[in-house]
Amino acid sequence: MSERQAEHEQVRAALLIKQARMERVLELHHRQGLSTFCVAVELKISEDEVCAILEEVERGR
Repeated sequence: MSERQAEHEQVRAALLIKQARMERVLELHHRQGLSTFCVAVELKISEDEVCAILEEVERGR
């Protein structure tokens, strides 16, 4: 695998991880009605990260 292909795969993997995290945040916050604090505890990330994800999703709509 070339260096460029390896970089492409790393970027692709990072985007898939980000997408999965966004989906999980949306699932917990919007569909299950958990607070941003509870989502953060559940996913073991900061509440700031949860809020940033929700804001990013809102901007994309």
